[in-house]
Amino acid sequence: MAYRRRSLGQMQAATDSVAVAPSSAVPAPVAAKPVKSPRSRMMRQYDLVERVRSYNPDTNEDLLNRAYVYAMKAHGTQTRASGDPFFSHPLEVAAILTDLNLDDATIVAALLHDTIEDTEATRAEIDHVFGHEIGALVEGLTKLKRLELVSREAKQAENLRKLLLAIADDVRVLLIKLACRRCGRNSRTFRSVRSIRKPTQW
Repeated sequence: MAYRRRSLGQMQAATDSVAVAPSSAVPAPVAAKPVKSPRSRMMRQYDLVERVRSYNPDTNEDLLNRAYVYAMKAHGTQTRASGDPFFSHPLEVAAILTDLNLDDATIVAALLHDTIEDTEATRAEIDHVFGHEIGALVEGLTKLKRLELVSREAKQAENLRKLLLAIADDVRVLLIKLACRRCGRNSRTFRSVRSIRKPTQW
């Protein structure tokens, strides 16, 4: 009987030695590093010109190039909420309008549509550089944006009246605005982190 008890004790000791394994024997799980989603490449000048020229061989390439550079410099280091350059938004709007085969003035106005509101650019400067037609389109879009800012306090009928007045001169203002909405369901996504706010003038 004594021999049996010693055997059981030895077996228990052996079991305990197996159960308590060194911690270094089991490798700790390695946490996977988060994968950042790649940012979409911005459309370049020659891409824009080629898109327009594909349906309008007589496009004014110089005008498109000047508008691209002007808007890019005007927005400078402004960024969107996602961290992307703010200039990527007007480029997206312009791309949508090229899919609709719209004219040069509309494409240029799409590139410039946030400059009066969010940069140091003025209507007079845009008129001087790009002409009265494009200046009027850009200003019409600026008025629509300002209308949205006060829409909560204004009556619905008054909003409609101002909207109709804003697009009465040129329906292309509305087309550009709709393209903006298509780029992002919530327009606040595109608000610039470093935007330059100008006082509202009606």
